[in-house]
Amino acid sequence: MFALIALSALVFQNINVMAEDKLEVRVFYEALCIDSMRFFRLKLQPSMIGKSRLQNTDLKLIPYGKVIKLENEGHIELSCQHGEPECELNALHACIIENNSVEESFNLISCLMRGFNTNVDVCANHYNVDIQKAKDCKKSRSTVNILEKYGNETSKIQAYFIPAIGMGDEHNYDEQYDLRQNFDNMFCEKFTSKFNYTLKGCKGN
Repeated sequence: MFALIALSALVFQNINVMAEDKLEVRVFYEALCIDSMRFFRLKLQPSMIGKSRLQNTDLKLIPYGKVIKLENEGHIELSCQHGEPECELNALHACIIENNSVEESFNLISCLMRGFNTNVDVCANHYNVDIQKAKDCKKSRSTVNILEKYGNETSKIQAYFIPAIGMGDEHNYDEQYDLRQNFDNMFCEKFTSKFNYTLKGCKGN
């Protein structure tokens, strides 16, 4: 009886440890970039939600991309790759990220990334997420201010192509194609390498 209790405690402890193991994933993207949309729809969401990887992921979404920062007489302006509407949408995404949980933010942003004419209220209603704080954030702050820290994060890498993906402790430029095309397999490999066990649904489990 004692042995059974001890074994049960050990199993429970292992489950807790596994739930706490999270691989950092950084996604540098643009709100109106068709390649970013395709990555979210076909690779990232099926992995994070479809295969439940989100619970083992320290996910950092970085809505910025290839932005040119312009300064004129002390006034800073941002020029986004797909025009001013993209800057505004990047800022909305940032406000969602800052004011909602990781799961809520990911669901909302994945919904918004399904096309060029998606509506944040429709997405919020679908997932039953309160976005009032995100709306207040977008309304009360300048786009330059909202996106500043995301620009700082993006400046740490050379964003030759968007989306760009960082996984684990590094941003490997040689792996970018594989990360975009075979995201879940790459996630599984790097998770197993770091934590020494294989997640459910990965090769070998």
